[in-house]
Amino acid sequence: MSSIDVKMLFLTLLTFSFVHAFYDYDRITGRPISSSSHSQQNEVEVKWNYYGKIRRFTVRSESCCIYDELKKTLHSYEPAFKGVLVWKDDENDLVLLNSSNELSVAMKYKPDKFLRLNTTEWKIAIFGLSSLHREMIFVKQLPENPNN
Repeated sequence: MSSIDVKMLFLTLLTFSFVHAFYDYDRITGRPISSSSHSQQNEVEVKWNYYGKIRRFTVRSESCCIYDELKKTLHSYEPAFKGVLVWKDDENDLVLLNSSNELSVAMKYKPDKFLRLNTTEWKIAIFGLSSLHREMIFVKQLPENPNN
């Protein structure tokens, strides 16, 4: 083997290892999946109820930043936006939406092609629901009247 062949072999291996470093491989098909897909653009269609005003829009962003992009979009429509976002899950419970992680969960459970978000006041979301829950627990814990 001549020195040129050795250099070509070295460059081929170097190129292959460089390309291989930037790809993940699908375990089933063996096809390369670009590692840049980890920062792939996410897109979610939103139907937002802001105290009776209904808006529909699409939010596009990298997966790490989609919640921030959602908040920017909400403030572009309603600059004085102060409230808490909630969505209904598959058990019909209102769930607070306050982070990227919570948004990704909401996107997994959306029943339609778009995510339905509602705005509520912070006090109602935190104190109203919890006080209602406490009253329900209290009523369930009352002993039965032995005289009846």
